[in-house]
Amino acid sequence: MTGARTAGALLWPAAIGIVLAAAPYKAFDLDRFFVPKELVLHVTVLLVALACLASARAFALTRVDLLLSAYVGLSTVSALFAANHWLATRALALSIASAVVFWCARAAAADGRARAVAAACAAAAVVGAASSLAQAYGITSEYFSLNRAPGGTFGNRNFMAHLAAIATPSLVLCTIASRRGWGAAAGAIGLTVLAAARGPGAKR
Repeated sequence: MTGARTAGALLWPAAIGIVLAAAPYKAFDLDRFFVPKELVLHVTVLLVALACLASARAFALTRVDLLLSAYVGLSTVSALFAANHWLATRALALSIASAVVFWCARAAAADGRARAVAAACAAAAVVGAASSLAQAYGITSEYFSLNRAPGGTFGNRNFMAHLAAIATPSLVLCTIASRRGWGAAAGAIGLTVLAAARGPGAKR
């Protein structure tokens, strides 16, 4: 298995892990959701980056790469002059990690894993939306927050709705491009879950 394929395979458990990661320590409010997710993301970035670099032979920079690099550079300068360096460093780390995930996901897609990468993103969003719906319909957990319910494992219903909206195009693509009936059926069910999580049924 090439490094790019390994990275593509790692994105499945990583994407779902990021969505589900949370801690039960209620005194920390939203940070009990943010910090575990950030930790899983950074561990994922380390693993997929090592996998991609192990088999990388050459780097061909495109306009998108240059613009993304410029954004990361500008974010670094901004973080240096931020009033709160702790929050700025965390935000910068997320930006850098997201850029690395983008590059590794693109390498995996170029190596024939495009469907797998899109499916991983879609599946993670459906799992997150399902946790939101579970809370909306009465299931309680130490890993859910009551302050901004029903946010599921994101702790905030708006964050979960944003995730559902962002992932919907990926799920639509996976559904209509599915080569098997069960894949299309799973995609349709997933779209129903995402729509329900964004709609009135997910609100109290």
